[in-house]
Amino acid sequence: EDNAGYTAIPWHYADTGDIANVKYRQTKGKRFFYESGGKSIGRLVYGLYHARKSLDSVVICEAEIDAMSWLSVGINAVATGSAHISRRQAELIRRSGFRTIYAAGDMDEQGRMFNDMIVREFRGYAELRVITDMRGYKDANDVLRYGGHEALADVIRTYESISSFTH
Repeated sequence: EDNAGYTAIPWHYADTGDIANVKYRQTKGKRFFYESGGKSIGRLVYGLYHARKSLDSVVICEAEIDAMSWLSVGINAVATGSAHISRRQAELIRRSGFRTIYAAGDMDEQGRMFNDMIVREFRGYAELRVITDMRGYKDANDVLRYGGHEALADVIRTYESISSFTH
């Protein structure tokens, strides 16, 4: 298959780091597809294998590009690959032992529903913080692209605290 004009984004198994699937996304557009025969994305969490090394906190966002944006400014992040979190994805994140979870869905209706799902899934498990302002942009990648590294790094300070929990 000709993948010219697409970039490959590997999804890894959380426990071994082996590649479980690959998402191919257009470099000049939003079209994408996954490697045929790969593991279902609903059973994986993008970036979790690497994020597990930092048990302090993690940002949970929708898209891989947003997780990569957070990581580029030194903030631990993972993605579900959609505006939904599956039971399996939530289970994998819970097993990782994060103390603080930031819900960072896009700044639209689906993103607000995503943040609500994150809060429901992790209430009582960790301290929950919902990112409430992306500096007027739609998502973390847009903040990075148009506002710069400092603007995105500063977004982490704009949250609503939902609950506290001590392990």
